[in-house]
Amino acid sequence: MEIKKFKQWLIENEYEEDELFVQSIKCFQIEAYKAAYLYSYLALINYIKEIIIGYHGIPIPFLEKIKGKTDNDKKAIWKKKINDLNLDDKWEENTWNFINEGKETNIFKLTDSVRVEFSQKKNLRNSCVHNKKRDVSSATVEDLWDFITYVKPLLVINGTVEMLINKFKKIIKFTDQKDYEEEIDIFYKQYILLQYDDRKEVFVSIINYLEECIHTNDYEG
Repeated sequence: MEIKKFKQWLIENEYEEDELFVQSIKCFQIEAYKAAYLYSYLALINYIKEIIIGYHGIPIPFLEKIKGKTDNDKKAIWKKKINDLNLDDKWEENTWNFINEGKETNIFKLTDSVRVEFSQKKNLRNSCVHNKKRDVSSATVEDLWDFITYVKPLLVINGTVEMLINKFKKIIKFTDQKDYEEEIDIFYKQYILLQYDDRKEVFVSIINYLEECIHTNDYEG
């Protein structure tokens, strides 16, 4: 993604004053590409950290990981995980552990392919920090920016599949006619970002939900 488009994306998503992204843009403009890459990478990881810290409750996939524990133990384990994200020298590593968790217990339910790409971006981050003899060009930074804009809608705790299914149900049940078209358009834009298997799961769930609504006379459309 070219810098002009990325700047526009930052404005549209209200990140134009994010200090890490600001520094990344400044470094890119003076051709300090390793620094530009590092700042944008850290901005992404920091964004993910804030999502996790701001979540209310315990994510469903994480509960699956610690099933068998008492409710109090579950709360204590999750609280420890959150506290670890506030450690100055460990927050990045601890955030990365959430990202790299396997699909079944990944709180974002990231697919294998997305996690592999995250890993590739992390390896480049290490090259930037340790000044390894690996070329980091403007194209490298632009590729990271493209990944950031792609992955942001996928960073939903409990996964975009469940989120979209629930969103569709709310649109059907509660959205006024004047807002319906806009809400469906937003839903569709998020839907087409899903991978094939996830799109299929959402589609099947929607069909089943609509059939259930028809049978129970709970459909307002």
